Amino acid sequence: MRYLIFSASLVYLLASCGASCDTSTPEGAADCACGYGDEYKAAFDSKDEAKMKEIDTKMQTWENEVEKHMEAGDYTENEVEAALMSKNCNM
Repeated sequence: MRYLIFSASLVYLLASCGASCDTSTPEGAADCACGYGDEYKAAFDSKDEAKMKEIDTKMQTWENEVEKHMEAGDYTENEVEAALMSKNCNM
């Protein structure tokens, strides 16, 4: 589980997604993480610290939601990692 959180943190430094976030499936969770990655990279490149903090908060919420889905048996860490890889999110 810690690997997923670490991976997600790296993803948002390097990766892409839309405005709404649906973590109910591994694919949806990966879409969100990838999107937050793109947002974070853009904020980092423009040195927008307020935006980076906002995205950090979104990622914390994402991590909490993903953990709840895994604990509920909706999907596994491996399924999320596979979805991240299939979407070419750099880790």
